[in-house]
Amino acid sequence: MTARTFLLGLVLGALLAGLPLWLWSDGSSDPAPRGNDGPSHESGDRQGSSSVPSTSNEASRADLLAEIERLRARLEARREVETPETADGPVEAVGPLGPAEFVEAVYGKPSAHGEELFAEFERMFHSGAFRDLYGDDPDSLFSFLIDTWVSSGHPGEALALLQRFDVQTEYSGYAQHIGSQLLEQGDRSRARDAFLMSLRGGNHDWDLIGQLMELDPAEALRQLQQVDGEVEGIAAQRALLLLATGETEAGLAAFDALVEAGDVPNSAWEQLVQRSPTEAEARLLARLEADGQTMDSDQKAWLQMQVAQSQQNQGRGGDARDTVLALLGEQPENGWAINRLAELDRDRALSWLQDRARTSPTDTILGNLGAQLQAAGRTQEALDAYWRAIDMAGGQSNWNYRVLQLDPIGSADRLGQVAERTHDDELFGDIADALWQSGNKTRAYQLWRRALELDPTDGEWINKVNAVDEGREPM
Repeated sequence: MTARTFLLGLVLGALLAGLPLWLWSDGSSDPAPRGNDGPSHESGDRQGSSSVPSTSNEASRADLLAEIERLRARLEARREVETPETADGPVEAVGPLGPAEFVEAVYGKPSAHGEELFAEFERMFHSGAFRDLYGDDPDSLFSFLIDTWVSSGHPGEALALLQRFDVQTEYSGYAQHIGSQLLEQGDRSRARDAFLMSLRGGNHDWDLIGQLMELDPAEALRQLQQVDGEVEGIAAQRALLLLATGETEAGLAAFDALVEAGDVPNSAWEQLVQRSPTEAEARLLARLEADGQTMDSDQKAWLQMQVAQSQQNQGRGGDARDTVLALLGEQPENGWAINRLAELDRDRALSWLQDRARTSPTDTILGNLGAQLQAAGRTQEALDAYWRAIDMAGGQSNWNYRVLQLDPIGSADRLGQVAERTHDDELFGDIADALWQSGNKTRAYQLWRRALELDPTDGEWINKVNAVDEGREPM
């Protein structure tokens, strides 16, 4: 059991044992609502009404107390206690769990070091520190409960808590996260509920829309119809949801209007390519035909790659390959396109890179050739290509890490000369890291010391040298 897990157990045990003591206090608060990034244990700016009812409200206190007790019961259920047998029959467990017993039941008996930490925790617990921390801050308590349910693998309980307190706006981002967890667990029904809650809370993330296109496009569309059409991306999301509900003609008409206005976000193109690749291809090609000569080169390349993806999604791998090759004809050093070509046809990618390396070599072309040779299992040829790239770049190359990965000992001296010539402490450090991991620890230590000489203030070199001097693992 790690110290981090044990300490989490200590805090959880304390809170579950001690929080009921203050839930009947007379204090009240106006906690800050949470933003779309999910809950935080830090207080933010106040925006409107509180996200959790005040503890001065008896019903709210009862709800929170019930939730705490339910959480305690769920965690206590994890106790794998085998009832011992005696001559007189089974021995029954007696009494409620105290803080120490609670932690031990859930996390096991702590180590000797953990016992010391637990003793300190007991002192802190009985001092009233936790009551001071949460006694006037039900919002943080609420976040604690949500975090605990999610972290312990019970997103459905977290969703139920969000629904009970109706805090969808403040926790809309977290509701999406909960929905994703539920979907991973195969609970599509409650995942749908979580995603719709997130949408109602004002979260218009494209991944969220993509999930709702699968789970409940009609309800998602109904909710988006109530959102101001001026909100960025909303019109495109409505068009895609229309397509997902089967209203193809209306959805395509709405999408075409956005294309005409030049108002289609890249995320909308990606969704259309995934959901309706034939329709996407036709519209992408029309856009490139109309504006390809004047649009930004990066945006043009991105649209061409979407054409290739739409063709692949239709089962036309050969056409997708030709589209990527056409793009490489315009932008031969486009790494994204090179990798995409390799995914579609590695032999063709190698052939194209080898031709470029012979006729128009650059360090980028040579490095990418090395990467594709390495992926094909041709290690020595890959090393040769990487070294050509490094030499062409004067030693200062993004491909240094590749030769260190493939041949740390063989490349150390050669790269060390580059590092010495350029006074590059980072390169010395990279070489040392590779050597240490390959077992050449004496040489690695020497190079970390050299890196430290070049930059005596770099904490990484200080820590690694000190670790070796003290007999600790430096990596």
